[in-house]
Amino acid sequence: MLQKCRCRETFSEIGPWVAYPKALLWAVKEWETVGVDSWIIRYPLAGFSQILRWFDIVQLPVDAAKIEVIKNTKLIHHVVTIIMDGLLRENHSDKSWTYPSLQLVYSGFNASGIPCDLGADSLMVNGKCWDKLEIALGPRQDVKRFLSFFNPQAREAMVSRIQLVTFWALFTQKGHTTAKTFFANITAREPLATACLDPRAILPQDEVRKVLMSIFCDKARLLKNLTTGSQEDHLGTVMPPFASPFGASVLRCGFPGCSVDFFSPNNLNKKGAEETAARGIRMRRAEHFARVYGIPGAFDSQTGLPDLTLAPKAPTSYHNTLHISTARAWSRLTLDQKQGIISGSQDPRASSNHDAIVSFVADVRHELCANSRWGNIYSATIDDEVRTILPSFFEALSVASDKMGLNKSGVEYVHDWTENTIVRKMKYELGL
Repeated sequence: MLQKCRCRETFSEIGPWVAYPKALLWAVKEWETVGVDSWIIRYPLAGFSQILRWFDIVQLPVDAAKIEVIKNTKLIHHVVTIIMDGLLRENHSDKSWTYPSLQLVYSGFNASGIPCDLGADSLMVNGKCWDKLEIALGPRQDVKRFLSFFNPQAREAMVSRIQLVTFWALFTQKGHTTAKTFFANITAREPLATACLDPRAILPQDEVRKVLMSIFCDKARLLKNLTTGSQEDHLGTVMPPFASPFGASVLRCGFPGCSVDFFSPNNLNKKGAEETAARGIRMRRAEHFARVYGIPGAFDSQTGLPDLTLAPKAPTSYHNTLHISTARAWSRLTLDQKQGIISGSQDPRASSNHDAIVSFVADVRHELCANSRWGNIYSATIDDEVRTILPSFFEALSVASDKMGLNKSGVEYVHDWTENTIVRKMKYELGL
């Protein structure tokens, strides 16, 4: 029946009427010329899978290796099509829909859509990537059927290409476009794109890894300027303690063992001294943090605080908004939740209170990485860092509560965010 069936040679409203097998040969020839935007690659997935069967049934004089390349190209196209559909439906800044696709690339996450820098283990390995592919493309029957055409060798050969186009589509494409336009854009912009989009080409794995890891903080560049073990080695997980309910000291660097002062009391008795002192704190803090946390040539903060991080640009510094994110996550809790967390810190043997702390640490990580997004949001040590500062946070809440005549447990303290300024925090610390 397929041999006798007739259709337009170009599968469109124009072109001569030919036997269906001849039209299939045209589809292959068009793919050889047009590539990723050819008719056969753009054909709906269910129909494409059927066409693959028809090539076998009618026994056309087409090299099996060529059909294999067409199938691989279709997979690349479909991965991008799914992401472009997501961009079309995207609800403002909600990036949660990107998580299934990002799981094709990264093995761990700090929040939905925020990968975790696990060093050599950051990227999803071949077999696990393929396991996530059906979820990313949608658990539909046509997807299952299409993916079943790939044997283990073919799967391994396609993983790095899937990861690259996913990276480019999610991190460099800022709005919906057609797959054709996207492929044209990355071909013009990305050095690896031509090889990536041609399954027959050799794709250098070291270069692929560099691209996929490029969103993470370049710790090596920072360490070149630091002497490990000296007072400038500020990259441990023991973080500066809270000096006020809002964060670490503004008078000095709170990192253990560091003696750098930000505050100079010389002009406090002069007119406008508070603002002058605050400017001095910002300047000295910026200089110090640029040296111990900033990536050389990238970090240029005027206050020393982290820059906003938006992939594919890597963080410009190794620090983040750990303290203020802790305070903001805390401020959203109920009194009962606060009491449970404080009790858990005092009696870690109580499982319910332990669970409360685990949940709160996760809340802080989400606030820092998904809501704040300032500085090194990809750090793998955030949970440990939160735990190291919680005792000083509870102590700061207790001290502030006592000064205000509240219960010294700290659960009644309510953050007044108008107090979160250099001047207010400076005066608070000087009054302790």
